[in-house]
Amino acid sequence: LDDREVYEDFFRSNGYLSSNSQSMMIGLGEAQEIQELQITWPTGFTQTFRDVAVDASYFLIEEGDLLLDPVH
Repeated sequence: LDDREVYEDFFRSNGYLSSNSQSMMIGLGEAQEIQELQITWPTGFTQTFRDVAVDASYFLIEEGDLLLDPVH
């Protein structure tokens, strides 16, 4: 991203009996790759992935691998 940083928050719910989508989309403009993707989980655990392909959907599990999402 040309040395730009993008920060996104993900919340599964926002209040009593509410819910949100379990997916997140991040627009990257004309970027050809993600040099570094860092995920900080609610537990405080942080994962870092490097050289991530764009134009793809990924499935993440805490402390797991970055997997292509078979649904999308």
